[in-house]
Amino acid sequence: MSYSKFTWDDLKDKFNLNNQQKQLFVDVLSVAPSDLLLQVLKSNAHIPLLSEKARSEGIVYPILVELLKVNNYAFTLYSGVDLPAEKKSGLNGECDFLLSTTPNTIALLPPIFTVVEAKQDNLQRAMPQCAAQMLGARIYNQKRKTNIETIYGCVTTGTDWQFMLLEGNKIYVDTDIYFINNIPLLLGVLQTIIGFYRKVD
Repeated sequence: MSYSKFTWDDLKDKFNLNNQQKQLFVDVLSVAPSDLLLQVLKSNAHIPLLSEKARSEGIVYPILVELLKVNNYAFTLYSGVDLPAEKKSGLNGECDFLLSTTPNTIALLPPIFTVVEAKQDNLQRAMPQCAAQMLGARIYNQKRKTNIETIYGCVTTGTDWQFMLLEGNKIYVDTDIYFINNIPLLLGVLQTIIGFYRKVD
């Protein structure tokens, strides 16, 4: 079993992980995108982004890189890395994107945020995989004796972004969906997540 195979029922039965909807972000401060990001997204809008790989390279990656730039590269962005949390439980496999608390590192250090690209542009179907990766990130952190218990996640089609939060035995799914046509607000949500971990540190 791997992250992509999990269902909500699997997470409930194996890990007593429950899910519920909740508004995760209130009064978010928008973050102005750089001219470079806007130019990249505008250029890529003329390319047929028909596959997950194309959406990843054309939309998701540039936005996450922008987040790193805004924060002076204080974090590390991983793409397509393996997260070996607990193989016997099926919590292993490749992650689309992970964000770590440690800057400029090759080895995977405590992940705080995982992004899953929605298959067939279906956010709902991607949520159990994202939840499993979030749980895997927490277990990975626990084994390395870090105090990072709260994990954020996101499922995205590139154009639509829906966030998730793991606290205790609950996965909270945001009631709001954020859209690429409002980049400042989307960047504001991402920056809010970064700000949370800076307070923890």
